[in-house]
Amino acid sequence: MANNTILIDPSGPRSSSNVIDQETNLSAGAAKPVLPKLDPTLDYVQDVEGKSFMDLKENTEFQKDLVRFFNGGRYKYTKKEIKERGAEGLAEEFVEHMRFQDINEATAIKDLFYARDSRNNTPDELAAFGRLISAWDGSEKGGTGTLTAAGDYAAGILSAPSTWASLIAIPTTLGAGAVAGQLAKQTAKQGLNLKLRQVLSELIAKKTTAQVLKKGVTSTTLKGVGAGMVVEGALGYGQIETQETIREEVVDEYKGMSPGQKALATGLQSAFGGVTAGFGSWLNVKSANSAIDTLFDQQQQIEQQATAGAKNALATLKTKLSDPRSKKKLGNTLARIGKMTAALEKRVARKTGQKAPLPAQGVAEGKDILNQIFAEKPNTNIVGGLSSQTLQSITAATLEIVEKLEIGPNERISTAVANAISKPEGSPGAVSTREITEILDSYAITREEFSNVYLAELSEAGTTLGQASMISRAFDQVKLSKYRSDGTKDVQALLSDMEVLGRSGISTIDDLLARQEVDLASKSNFGMKLYKGVQELDAVRIGFMTSQLATTARNVGFSVARLGVDASDQVFRTLLTGTARAVGSEIPYTPARNTFTMLRGMSYDKDMALVARTMLQEDLPATYKKLFRDTSRVEVATGSQTFLARASTFVNTLNSATDHVFKQGAFYASLDRQLAEAGSSFADFAKSGKTMLEIDPDILERAGRDALDFTFQKGYEDSGTLFGQGANAIINLNRKLPFIVSGAAGLPFPRYVANHMEFMFDYMPLLGGAKGISEKLAQKYYSPDFVFSKDKGQLERWSKQMTGTLMFTGAYYARATQEGETDFSDFKFSEDGDVAKMGPILGAMGGHALAADLLYRYVEDLPLPTDKMWISNALEVTAGMGSLGFNTGVVKSFRDSLEQGSFTEGSKRKLADIVATFTYPGAPAKDFLGQFNPEKSYTLYNPDLQNDQNMIIELGKWGEFKNRTLKFTPQFDWLGHARSVNGSTSLPRYSPFNPRPIGTINPAMKQIVGIDVRAQSEIQEELSILGLKEYDLYKNSTVKNPVIKYVVEQRLSQNLNKEFIRWRQEPQGRLNGETYENIQSADADVRRAIFSTWVADEIRVVVDHTELTWKGNEEIVGYKDISPTSAAGYIRNMYMIEGKKDILGRPRYDVGAQTIPNSNYETAEEYLSESTSLLDELDRRQFLMHFAGVAEDDTKAEKKNPKN
Repeated sequence: MANNTILIDPSGPRSSSNVIDQETNLSAGAAKPVLPKLDPTLDYVQDVEGKSFMDLKENTEFQKDLVRFFNGGRYKYTKKEIKERGAEGLAEEFVEHMRFQDINEATAIKDLFYARDSRNNTPDELAAFGRLISAWDGSEKGGTGTLTAAGDYAAGILSAPSTWASLIAIPTTLGAGAVAGQLAKQTAKQGLNLKLRQVLSELIAKKTTAQVLKKGVTSTTLKGVGAGMVVEGALGYGQIETQETIREEVVDEYKGMSPGQKALATGLQSAFGGVTAGFGSWLNVKSANSAIDTLFDQQQQIEQQATAGAKNALATLKTKLSDPRSKKKLGNTLARIGKMTAALEKRVARKTGQKAPLPAQGVAEGKDILNQIFAEKPNTNIVGGLSSQTLQSITAATLEIVEKLEIGPNERISTAVANAISKPEGSPGAVSTREITEILDSYAITREEFSNVYLAELSEAGTTLGQASMISRAFDQVKLSKYRSDGTKDVQALLSDMEVLGRSGISTIDDLLARQEVDLASKSNFGMKLYKGVQELDAVRIGFMTSQLATTARNVGFSVARLGVDASDQVFRTLLTGTARAVGSEIPYTPARNTFTMLRGMSYDKDMALVARTMLQEDLPATYKKLFRDTSRVEVATGSQTFLARASTFVNTLNSATDHVFKQGAFYASLDRQLAEAGSSFADFAKSGKTMLEIDPDILERAGRDALDFTFQKGYEDSGTLFGQGANAIINLNRKLPFIVSGAAGLPFPRYVANHMEFMFDYMPLLGGAKGISEKLAQKYYSPDFVFSKDKGQLERWSKQMTGTLMFTGAYYARATQEGETDFSDFKFSEDGDVAKMGPILGAMGGHALAADLLYRYVEDLPLPTDKMWISNALEVTAGMGSLGFNTGVVKSFRDSLEQGSFTEGSKRKLADIVATFTYPGAPAKDFLGQFNPEKSYTLYNPDLQNDQNMIIELGKWGEFKNRTLKFTPQFDWLGHARSVNGSTSLPRYSPFNPRPIGTINPAMKQIVGIDVRAQSEIQEELSILGLKEYDLYKNSTVKNPVIKYVVEQRLSQNLNKEFIRWRQEPQGRLNGETYENIQSADADVRRAIFSTWVADEIRVVVDHTELTWKGNEEIVGYKDISPTSAAGYIRNMYMIEGKKDILGRPRYDVGAQTIPNSNYETAEEYLSESTSLLDELDRRQFLMHFAGVAEDDTKAEKKNPKN
């Protein structure tokens, strides 16, 4: 284009300094600007003494500074918005701003980021900010009135992240922690590692009252107040230092606060923290104490039942001992119990790190234990947390089951019971689950306690397997089932039996615990250990991926939104059942009180929610583990306690804690709602003295499923649908094939993706109801099962559809506020403000935002997205892509590498991205560092990875690979992320469409609230209106050489948006003299074509000009010739790029080396190896490129005119 103004032609020769530095002026970062000063006679700061800040509103220079500040990068008000507010309105807003800065750390750190971001904010606006701050500091008061001031400070306190963190942290930690913590302290002197019910039992035996525990909770609360004071004091001091730093940046010759002033301010903040923490703690003491009362009363009733059960057991054993016909079976049973206690001893030894008993010692201890089985004495702990009474009950129950099922001495109880309950009812040898549980109930033992018998059998099977040779066991891992050894087949059969027992509820051992017990006993061989190690490494990597504070914030945000969705579901469910009953239906009525049960379970009824969780943990530990722990990938995949596994758990502490709060509330809500429909409540059940074992299994199973569903962690093991079976298959593959599904297939969280898709299906209007309609049409007659299916009946499905319609309506009005100027999941809250990336918080609700955005565009006659774009968006929201979903590019890149025979650039990038996930825990540190130093907040320029031949040999040369793997770590200068480009420092990356470097604005706030805020230019706004993406107009492959690419992108970023603003207002010949702005009503494809053509022309001119100025030609000397050392990155990258083209199947540069006049070199490597300096090496590379080109031209000429 003849009139292109983006380019700045070079004038005069270039020096030998770094050319990138001259081209971009960015290598050393943005220098601190020299702030302009006012004429002293006009400086309003001098006149504010003794006045209020608002008294300055008539001062002309004061008004100008207000405009500079609010029009600048901190607020980005448009001229229209500034006019609407006027001088007085802007002054009042600045007063409010400074009050927030005093007591709200979010405002303070945003101001510091703004003050230090001199690359993107002008010296004039920063100087204006400094003068306004000085005037504020020098004024006697704000001048807006006492009520307004009180309101501003109250709003600042309530919106401060630290306030919410204090209030949320206490309910998260006090509840179970305060109760269990006090119980543990009561028995700590005994050195026991007992469970809660056992601790309560000990306390009751000692006549300890609930008041002792309540006193301990109060003590914990007081400590919480102290901790709150310390934390708030530290935050207060940090905020003071932040405010001081802001002033040092923008206020000329700022002198600062004295140490005494800082101490006073910190003390006041600390005192406020104590008040806040005390208030939060006070709200929770009632819940904790109420839970203690309930658990104490419940345990007293359980103790009475246990004592009666033990007496019954002892009577049974003595009767059998005196009966000659039962004596042999009793002896076999006692042998089983001996094995069980020995296995428990080994488990205790493994957990505590002690040595297992020697054989002789073990025999003596075993005899002692067997003697205690028949002893009548007070209940005491014997082994592995089992008391003497429990052991008596287990022995009696085992004997009765052995007799009932006629189990032989060499037959496993687990196998016999599994076979018996699997037989059809009424067939010979069939036994119902209820018959087994009645035996256990008669001796007052829980399924968990009796599961110790099964654990002993697993341990014995593992020991037998471990005696097989290492070679045969290794081969068994890859053989088909029918060809495996007898030992392996035996273990597989036992694990299948355990799965049957677990599904029936007779056992509390899940498949992972069973496998772990076998592995520990069998002492896995090297092959298995290697597999487990790789499995654990992948599990740790996935655990690290959810470690960011931002992930926790987003999960909390979505879960809070789901509380509203849950309440809406219940409202519509009540209306539907009420309507149905009004017309004669007999379906159960849904009580209106169910509406806010979930919310009550997290507030007013939190004590009952805590009791429900505690009872589940004590009575059904396997179910509890699956519900509250197994969603942590590390624990599920390996059960390991290695340093890496513990590190993964540690970095997810906050995420797990908040997750448990919502899961606890959802579990309680489901139990209470189901019991309410039966005319009862969970509170009534908990106070009845019953345990979770006595609740209807269907109710319990539904409650667990609802809790997992609420947090998107539901499994699909028993799903009968094609979708559920497919999801379950992928979830299992993800566990069994480390790095394959999670890395190569790019799907680290298949369970989340499946839940995400199910939520969208259920709540998307019409879509979720389609299944119900098809079911209705397929049925001839009405059936109650049609409404109340085990999973989702019509009642639940249509309740969700009604809620989904409300969600869609809200999404439509939200998108209407954007007027098509942002992408479907982005929101801009002021006319020229920054864009908040809301997609990660919207989660599965993003589908409603996408559908609403499409409808709004259609209704308002705005351009609809291109087919490619809306399909891409639909895939993104459907499968969770871009957050925790698919990343199909990984598979393609590795497939291309296999076809090529070496690592492609794409495969290196994907491999680097997989490795980079191990650095996820460093992301918060990176963002907080970027908050206090904006130069560290930008995305760094990582050039495309060039093609090295051998991964292992060349790994040390993969500089860009290293940089990509470290992208989540703090940006320290010594890492030098872009040295291959400019030879010295890291460079921020630019989008051609935005003058600001790519990066989050206020990155610390992204971690705190989970929202990524980015700048949006006018041309990016136009892209959104037209339904285009940046990559539609500028692809990464547009420029091959990373140096040229960087210069092109930086030049375009600084000028393309300015050119667009100018161009859209100028008459265009191709538009018959009309301006682009005046054709807004034209066909979308026409507008897109005109816009795209203009952008392509602008980009092409910049690319051509930049390549010419670096490479040169006959008329222009290129930068590579002016200063080869400063253009080293350019030369080396060009060498790599051109070297990919061979000459008649021979390596290009080898041919070039042989073509050099008077050359005796056979290979390019030989020629380069003789370089004596950097300059000599670069000259030799250019020689090779030149003579390779000569050889190629000669070859073409010879082909065209072959010699005879």
